Amino acid sequence: MTEGPRTVRLDALRAPELRALPTDRTVFLLPVGPIEDHGEALPLALDLEEAEAICKACAEILTADGWTVVITPRAALGVDSDTSEIAIRVRPHVLRDYLVDFCDSLFRSGFRYFIAVSGNAGPRQLTTIEDAGKFLRKRHLRFGIFPKSNTPLLVSGSSVVFDSEEKSMSPFAMLPPEHGGARDASIALALASGANQALDHALIEACPAVAAEGGLFSRWRKWRRGEVRGYWGNPKLGTAADGHARILEKARTISVKFKAATEGGNGRHIFKSWYSVVPSNQSLFRVWLLVGLLAILLGAWTFYSLQLFLVGADFAN
Repeated sequence: MTEGPRTVRLDALRAPELRALPTDRTVFLLPVGPIEDHGEALPLALDLEEAEAICKACAEILTADGWTVVITPRAALGVDSDTSEIAIRVRPHVLRDYLVDFCDSLFRSGFRYFIAVSGNAGPRQLTTIEDAGKFLRKRHLRFGIFPKSNTPLLVSGSSVVFDSEEKSMSPFAMLPPEHGGARDASIALALASGANQALDHALIEACPAVAAEGGLFSRWRKWRRGEVRGYWGNPKLGTAADGHARILEKARTISVKFKAATEGGNGRHIFKSWYSVVPSNQSLFRVWLLVGLLAILLGAWTFYSLQLFLVGADFAN
């Protein structure tokens, strides 16, 4: 007998339980993000913990709306990071292919709906997740052009929820106005209070306000050299109440937009960040550059070969 809408964890399900889930009313939430330095007081995996917390809050809303929600194990896959001295990142195609293959495997069992939630709002991070949604959809187009009635939907939930404090100040690199400051401290305090985890409040109180150093270009150069560390902002201004409010607001936004996407809206357009219009953020950007360079070289070689042939023909005459 099939149970009503509920929230389950994928890693806790047995095969018969997964098969029993209603494929047309089940959505999978996939938390992803980098592991990086958040200063002396906050954990390295804060982005991942935030992504998972948003997934749990989303699950409560979607379950109340009649959906069965499956939360997948969080994946430490981040393309972008705010810091660079201590930051575990992956290449864009690694995150993209993980999402595509993961969702495609579940699609073969009949499931169609997937939401990837990132704890990092980097330009390439969000665009890569959006790329994964495009790749997954293209795998299941009829004749490579026409959508099928059961085409899978993978969206980047985080592309529509980050505010000005979290988004990068540049469309080309992860340069937010603060990192490890009041916003991140609020999230950490909220997560600690919700899970009864130990978080050293004295460490947060001991953190002075730190301003971001230099302009965008100098910060980007330091990031490229692996010299960006710690935090900037004021962690002491963070509160658990603010963290809870932020998580809940993001969950509500994702849930409302997901409902619109499944009721006739275009999910690829609804869950799209403005970062995706920048070519260098695309996961295939380097491939495009290589193809373009090869096309130019081939064209130049053909042109000069024809010139030599024509000169040789004129000389023979």
